[in-house]
Amino acid sequence: MKTNYLLLGAIILYSSCAQEEYKDFKTEVEANKSENVLLKSEDFNIIHFNSTKHFFECYDSLFIKDYDEQLAWTISKTPNSLLKNVDLCTDTIMLSMPKAFQALFNKELEVAINDSILKYDNGKLYLVEINNKKILPPILCGETDASPVECKVQTREGGYLGYNTIGFSHQYNFRRASSKYKFNYVHELKSYTTRVNDYVAQVLGFMVKLEYRGRGSWKEASEPRDIVMDLRCSVAASSGGSNFAFWDIGKRTFTRRQWNIEIPVARIVPNNVPERQRQWLITIVGTISQTISGENDTRWNDKF
Repeated sequence: MKTNYLLLGAIILYSSCAQEEYKDFKTEVEANKSENVLLKSEDFNIIHFNSTKHFFECYDSLFIKDYDEQLAWTISKTPNSLLKNVDLCTDTIMLSMPKAFQALFNKELEVAINDSILKYDNGKLYLVEINNKKILPPILCGETDASPVECKVQTREGGYLGYNTIGFSHQYNFRRASSKYKFNYVHELKSYTTRVNDYVAQVLGFMVKLEYRGRGSWKEASEPRDIVMDLRCSVAASSGGSNFAFWDIGKRTFTRRQWNIEIPVARIVPNNVPERQRQWLITIVGTISQTISGENDTRWNDKF
């Protein structure tokens, strides 16, 4: 069992626009009337949101859905969705974001909020258009970073076919006789803080991954896996806040499951305190195993 204090990890979007700060032009009343309805537009190549608040509401809603539901939602908004065309994406930072976040963008990594268009590029968000007028040069309006949550006390064990832990990130490296690639199982808790203008949201997710690597970086693998987990997790937020929700991981079984799994654990709109004071208080205990379907020698039994 591991119990520790975690500094909130990091998708941080913050408004850093200097003289031309990005703003929502809708009033709060107007936004509330249509918070669940996307803006009507003749441009179906981009997903439109009524306001920053609406953007966060959709992100919040998608975070607790599974991949098939996320994909169906984003395709219903635009055939140009990033999630549908993710194999064409070369932005490694965007690819490290939750799929719920990716679902909000088109394959050009653009999103429309009210009368403005923002473009994502290697961890940064730029304001590129307002009221159909291009902004030159684009204005930096946010930055993002994604990393696994780490405990203050960490242990590492390495080696061929090795197992190692980095805080709440457990990884297992292995090879398959039928493949020239290296493979890596990952079980990890990841925390994301999202900030756009005055809107802030924090979410905590449990990620179950299979990655492969040739000569380059690790990439998401598509091999089907059999996954069995029985994990008990409790979470609180030291800083307090509103809209707090928590979901236990519990018992789950997946058969021939492809792609990474993102399981929602908690969300909160934190109080206005210094970032260093925002901590998740987490206890997690239990077991999880992954096996590439039909290849019993690839089985990994992990324990928290």
